[in-house]
Amino acid sequence: MSGAKVMDWRFPIRERAQYEASFLEHCDSIDHLSDEKINKFLKKCHSDGDDTALRTIIFPSEKVRLTNLRDIIFLASLYNENYEKRSIRELVEIGRAISINLTEEEANEIFKLTLPRLKSKCFLGLRRGRITGSTFKSCCIADVNDPSIITIKRVISPSKSLELVPGIKYQIRNKKKAIQQYMRKAILKHEDFVYSECGLIVNSKLPYFAGSPDGLVHCTCHGDGCLEVKCFNIQEIDTLVDFITRKPNNMFNKCGNNYTVEESHDLFYQLQLQINLNSSRYCDCLVWSPRKAFVVRVYPNRDFWNTAMNKALNFHEQVVMPELLAKFYTKNKGSTV
Repeated sequence: MSGAKVMDWRFPIRERAQYEASFLEHCDSIDHLSDEKINKFLKKCHSDGDDTALRTIIFPSEKVRLTNLRDIIFLASLYNENYEKRSIRELVEIGRAISINLTEEEANEIFKLTLPRLKSKCFLGLRRGRITGSTFKSCCIADVNDPSIITIKRVISPSKSLELVPGIKYQIRNKKKAIQQYMRKAILKHEDFVYSECGLIVNSKLPYFAGSPDGLVHCTCHGDGCLEVKCFNIQEIDTLVDFITRKPNNMFNKCGNNYTVEESHDLFYQLQLQINLNSSRYCDCLVWSPRKAFVVRVYPNRDFWNTAMNKALNFHEQVVMPELLAKFYTKNKGSTV
């Protein structure tokens, strides 16, 4: 009680809108909270002259009293209601002037704070507004002059986008089993093999990207790598190969007894992002089903990465930043006036 009395959680009225905007964005992802209930809560806070609840609930919610990371590293903090009347050109210029200047120490802190990621309260907050493996291709091929609202929301609200991924519950449920099988074989094949869980990877030189492979691996024979796991609920042995190599999935190409990842598929974009953000020498893509599993090793493609990275950065500058700064597309309906 004495500690609570000493702490001063009040903040200036001019900052209130910023905290409320983040709070409302968070509540929007909670189905059982209606707009009426949220507005009633806000009015009660104001009438009591007490903003404590707003401050402790979110800014962003994953940051409060959990980390010493600067607010700007949580990209949701860039929102400012004063920007809402600005044109798209003005917002792009404002975004260009913002410098994250992420240090190596902060990148390491992000990694530690997001371990284990399924239990980390910072994981989604730090992904918000960053281009990840699951959105990389969509951002690369997007038309910045007429962007898809779905793509924008997947970048801005990753917690919602997870619900749209087919088979996500099956993937989560079986991933641990798949990794254990992978490790048992890898220990026999590789010298001094080590597997470790992976937090969120944010490269200090590319602060608008974030990677989250399913693990980091190392052996003295091949060096540092990462692991990506894809679990499929296919019972028959032969149909797994058919499923992943034929349309509409077409994730892999079969070359004799070997497989390569189809370069036009989302998965290839995802793996290249994981490899390059972490400066890994390779990524093992583990394809798993209850009856069959195999590993496809993917190596960095520098030309592909450089081209795709610049396209994605352009999308972030022209589209994501205006949305972060002023909710330009979701609130103002994208008027370019």
